[in-house]
Amino acid sequence: MGRVIRTKADGRLGGVVILYVEGTSEDPRQGAHEDFVQFVLEAADDVQVFDTTRAPGDVVAYLNDW
Repeated sequence: MGRVIRTKADGRLGGVVILYVEGTSEDPRQGAHEDFVQFVLEAADDVQVFDTTRAPGDVVAYLNDW
């Protein structure tokens, strides 16, 4: 992760994306990675939640806009 979140050569900040499927063992609401997710959320400039009713293209468009 250290290489991903470093400032880029052109000055852009690195980004962290937390992606999981609701209701799985990776879902923070099911107890997974709670401390890490809370730490990241507190530091986040932006938080987006894409529930299962959203089209996959919405996620792709959001990530491409970075």
